[in-house]
Amino acid sequence: MNKPDKTALDTAADIAFAPLDASPAPAPKPAPKRRRLTLPLFSLAHKPAMKIAVTGRFREVAMPKLSRNEDGMVTILPCIDTETGEEGLLLAYTVVQSAIERSATDYVGHVFEIVRGGKVEGKDYYSVEVYELDAPA
Repeated sequence: MNKPDKTALDTAADIAFAPLDASPAPAPKPAPKRRRLTLPLFSLAHKPAMKIAVTGRFREVAMPKLSRNEDGMVTILPCIDTETGEEGLLLAYTVVQSAIERSATDYVGHVFEIVRGGKVEGKDYYSVEVYELDAPA
């Protein structure tokens, strides 16, 4: 048995007696913020000149394979390589940390250029120059 097709009158009746939904459509949920937690290490040993924007404070972390200290600790500085825009962690020489900390009480947000020179004669380290730059507008 075939059902007869709905007529326009039947369709109008369905619409007329359909329950009204007075509630507004739910607002779309904002996209979750995503922050990279695994950051690359920047090293003056691999890139002898860098311009960085500092995004955090110096901190010591355990990295025994990279450390020359008996305690296995290295100093890192969260930053952004201003030439590439890549966020990372700078393995900071003591002289770099000292120069940046002396430059300003709160150095976060400042931009620096760090240039590694040649190896210091008779020593186990390189000469390093640190320059504070005007922040890009």
